[in-house]
Amino acid sequence: MALDPDLAQRVRAVLAAAGQAPAEKKMFGGLSFLVRGNMCCGVRGDELLVRLGPASTGSALAYPATWPFAMGRGPSPAGCSSPPTAAPPTTPSPAGYTGAGLRLHTPAK
Repeated sequence: MALDPDLAQRVRAVLAAAGQAPAEKKMFGGLSFLVRGNMCCGVRGDELLVRLGPASTGSALAYPATWPFAMGRGPSPAGCSSPPTAAPPTTPSPAGYTGAGLRLHTPAK
C-alpha cells in the first residue's frame, strides 16, 4: 500500500502549527513522526496512526472509524488508527487525533 502524500503533508502541517519539527522515519510500513524521540503519529497507506497512550486509547476507540493498530507482532494497547477518507462526521479530524498524540509527547506548559 502506497503512502498517502497528502495525508503526510496534513500531519506535517498540524505538527508545524503546534511548533514541532518532528523527525520522520520509515516504520511499520509507513512514515512515522517522532517527537522528543518517540513516535507521536504516522501515516501508513491512507491510514493515520496515532500513539495516544493507555489513558486515551479507550475513548478514541469509541469512535466508529478507529481501531487498534499492530506494532510488530501484536496489537498495541497504546494507539489507534483512523482512516481519514472514510471517517463519519462525528469522528475527530486528523488534526484532532494528531494533537492528542502530540500531547502525550510534549511537556505541559
